[in-house]
Amino acid sequence: MDGRGKIFRQGLLKTRQDERDALETKLDRCVKDLEYYAYPYDGIKSIEADKVLQAAGELKALKTQWLDLGDEIRKLESEL
Repeated sequence: MDGRGKIFRQGLLKTRQDERDALETKLDRCVKDLEYYAYPYDGIKSIEADKVLQAAGELKALKTQWLDLGDEIRKLESEL
């Protein structure tokens, strides 16, 4: 049973690492969106405040998910 559990944990670890990589891509895209929306191309009035706030909220949610995944990955690695 322990061998099967170890194989299961290894598979789960790989899955979580893949999810973390995907989240890092989403985080990068969200940061780029935030920079784009917050940059005043035509003066201060060109800043799209609603989109900046939306991107900031998404960034905060993605960061929380990324940190939670990191904790889970560290726990799985310590069990192996």
